[in-house]
Amino acid sequence: MKKINIAIVLSILAFALVGCGEANTIDKVARNCALMLDQKTCREDVMLVIAKKDFQTLSTLIHPWKHLRFSPEPIIEEGTDLTFTSDDIAKISSDSRTYLWSKSKSFRKPLLLNFDEYWNQFVYDHDYLNASEKPVFRNLSNDSKQDIFAKIYPNAEAYDYYFSDSGSNVRNLNQTSLRLVFDKYEDNWTLVAIAHSQGKSQIAKLQ
Repeated sequence: MKKINIAIVLSILAFALVGCGEANTIDKVARNCALMLDQKTCREDVMLVIAKKDFQTLSTLIHPWKHLRFSPEPIIEEGTDLTFTSDDIAKISSDSRTYLWSKSKSFRKPLLLNFDEYWNQFVYDHDYLNASEKPVFRNLSNDSKQDIFAKIYPNAEAYDYYFSDSGSNVRNLNQTSLRLVFDKYEDNWTLVAIAHSQGKSQIAKLQ
């Protein structure tokens, strides 16, 4: 009888367990976001996925034809914002290409970054998951005249996460925010946009 290579067996088992863990994570988040029956659990799960850079799970939460929009500012532009498909996000970890994220005058120069650089500066630049301030819920269908997001996603719901620099004497001087926008597709809520708002000190650094 041939000897079994224990190292190979352990490697196979470890790979299987990792795959099982990823599948369980995807199923858990999808289940919690179905019809947003538990909004708090759903948004916390999605923010955890974002914090962990779990792009495989994130890819399963994206709207199939509206895709996932990224904006480095609290406003959005249909013609200039970058959007990524579910397949794009699933493979994004290996994407080192430089993208033009914005031509806004807020940055004085075109915002050229690869995806990882953008993510670290304009998505999860602070620990929003554990921020002391509670996220603010926005029903965009009730705010279509004031909120530019509502004009593009009229039936969407959004959560604004705020993070303030505790060392700032002026509360809003270094306050940043991250907005997650959910829109319904069939029987589930899907993520359609992630927008970021810089504090004044962060904007100064980029100029």
